[in-house]
Amino acid sequence: MTSMSAGTTGSRRFVTIRCEFDGPVAVITLNRPEKLNAMNPKMAAELHHAFGGLPDGTRAVVVTGDERAFSAGADLAASDEVEEAGAGWIDMLERLARLPQPSIAAIEGYCLGGGLLLALACDLRIAGATAQLGFPEIKRGFFPGTGASQRLIRAVSRSRAKEIMFFGRHVDAAAAERWDLLNRVVEPGEALTTARAWADELAAGPPLALAAIKRLVDEGAELPFQDGLALEREVDKTLGEDANEGVLAFLEKRPPRFQGR
Repeated sequence: MTSMSAGTTGSRRFVTIRCEFDGPVAVITLNRPEKLNAMNPKMAAELHHAFGGLPDGTRAVVVTGDERAFSAGADLAASDEVEEAGAGWIDMLERLARLPQPSIAAIEGYCLGGGLLLALACDLRIAGATAQLGFPEIKRGFFPGTGASQRLIRAVSRSRAKEIMFFGRHVDAAAAERWDLLNRVVEPGEALTTARAWADELAAGPPLALAAIKRLVDEGAELPFQDGLALEREVDKTLGEDANEGVLAFLEKRPPRFQGR
């Protein structure tokens, strides 16, 4: 595949996903519509490759599906392959979660099992009002694995996490928003449009400060308070010239021009 630089508009060719680039925003679309975007090892491998090969200058990432499903979960027809590929799934999700750029899941329809796990690895989640979220694994005799249980308890309260996993029921978008599974619920069919608007706003922001916030939230939440303060002091040293540009733009009454350095 060819390399792409900042400001590029184009796409990259995969089998189970589509990757489209519009300037600083990357949109990665799950593309197995005949299977409700059920996830198999090939999709996990292609997602891993896509997240690791974003063009230079990418400042925000949107992950989405289609109007029927973000993803209905793991493809049970490939269950043996999925079990063998477990480490690859974890690596892919960790690569997504550790992207320095903000990531947004744009959800319509079903977002279940591995699909919800993928959404939880994103920083933000927006869903259409008719979306259905959940971990139905208990109905198959097992629990949400590959890190799902641990990502879930970092997104919602422990009692809600247990309810979601104990019963395996679908959670409608309104309840998911109340429970902090979602950041925003929009009209059906508007999740991607809203996610793109958020991504455009984030892409115009200071990339070093946004990356710093991700570290402070994701790493700091696991640290004792004093260690979190030490992390804040450490991260403060990474803001580069963008911090000076922000102050200068304010004083000169003009929009800032953040360069990410």
